Amino acid sequence: LCFLTFLGITIFNVGDFKNRFVFWESFLKEHPHSAKGWVTLGKFYKEIGNYDIALEKYKKAEQCDTKEIALHNNMAEIYMIQKKYEEAEREFTKELSFYPENSSVCNNLGLLYEKMERMEDAVKAYQQGLAINPKEQKIHNNIAIIYVRQQRYEDAEKEFKAEISI
Repeated sequence: LCFLTFLGITIFNVGDFKNRFVFWESFLKEHPHSAKGWVTLGKFYKEIGNYDIALEKYKKAEQCDTKEIALHNNMAEIYMIQKKYEEAEREFTKELSFYPENSSVCNNLGLLYEKMERMEDAVKAYQQGLAINPKEQKIHNNIAIIYVRQQRYEDAEKEFKAEISI
């Protein structure tokens, strides 16, 4: 199993799209209970913009292991693209309930709240992410932009300076 996972990752890194789809489809025929396999295959479909099939693969992963890392984050990103914001919020929140130390998910949740025009919630999500990882440049940038929009220029300057000092 480790060798097959390594082979799949190698194919992914080489960038041969056709082979990696074939590999993971084949792998999942032999190992249909591999949540990681379903998530990986779902990511490939997401990358090419086939969101419905990606969600199908993620839902199969969820049936195998609802706590599979990145599963709910990936689902939420698709829901965000599809402007299904409530579903996206539910999935980001679920991912954080399983992996509360994931600053990238906090950033994604902040981006979602911005799309929903819930700026205070966005700031809270970004602050949560910075509490986890104060060196996350993109979060400093995102929160600074909100501060500029809110005319909180001193706060924005502090965040921009933090971003470029990293």
